[in-house]
Amino acid sequence: MTALPDTIMPDRALPVLPEISMADEEGTKHVLIRLACRGLGVALIIAAAGVWLVPVAPGDGLMQMTKLLFSLAFVGLGLLGLTWQVDAGLPDITIDPERREIRMTEFDAKGRVRSELSHRFDDLSDVVLRDDWLTARDGHGRLLVSLPVRDPRAVKALRAAFR
Repeated sequence: MTALPDTIMPDRALPVLPEISMADEEGTKHVLIRLACRGLGVALIIAAAGVWLVPVAPGDGLMQMTKLLFSLAFVGLGLLGLTWQVDAGLPDITIDPERREIRMTEFDAKGRVRSELSHRFDDLSDVVLRDDWLTARDGHGRLLVSLPVRDPRAVKALRAAFR
């Protein structure tokens, strides 16, 4: 059995910090961000066509060039919004209290699963939750997880899972 002492600080911070949060909020948050980016992308592409509806005096080359630059910028930003990846490359860490295990899934640059590891709670030698950081070590003392946990509900769920 592993307990959560409140006396040890995490060893190090990761260069890119994935967060542990409750599963229902995490999925909803990412879906909403993706939808917002795609909606903004579609709006910018429509605005690129709408720029040409603004009347211009015949022979005004500077205004035509300005409209062309604005429409190209709107199309470029719109395509960027349509293809935006929210959290590509960050590991997915799942703490399953029912199965009593930590599962870590790493993804490559295209979002495909690169590796998937599972560690049972009973095989962990040390789990520390302090100052909004979760640190877990395996039976040999190697660092497995060192992540920020900012959601108070996730902190409460982690404390209950590791008791």
